[in-house]
Amino acid sequence: MLLSLDENQIDIWQTSVSLFQENHAIGELEAMLTESDLEAIALIRRPSEKLVKIVSRAFLRSVLAKYTGLAPQAIQFERGWHGKPQLVNEGLSLEFNLCHSDNVLACALSKKKPIGVDVERIRFKRNLIRLGHTVFSEDEKISHL
Repeated sequence: MLLSLDENQIDIWQTSVSLFQENHAIGELEAMLTESDLEAIALIRRPSEKLVKIVSRAFLRSVLAKYTGLAPQAIQFERGWHGKPQLVNEGLSLEFNLCHSDNVLACALSKKKPIGVDVERIRFKRNLIRLGHTVFSEDEKISHL
């Protein structure tokens, strides 16, 4: 089923690296990639970074395929402003942004309008009292610490 976007619509997709690992689906994802993708991934030294790159690139290609009707491998990219990838395929007017943080990936899409998305891992601070002493005013320290 081909998906579409209205002029002012934004779609956001989310997945995780572990989802594909747990389901032993990394090989299926690699089959969605182009030779160029695979060559770039082969240059990455750290296995964890390679895995994220495989999942993120296949995830992006899969999501874009749902809106373009193209096979994932047929989607072509070029680097635009500041190195951001953009679609090259003729007749496609989709804007997209892909990001990841640790295990989580997110992809946002819009029709013709530039878009961005971001995810961040929440890191719990162990010593919030010490942090409070460095950022709170004297009054805040009295009432909060």
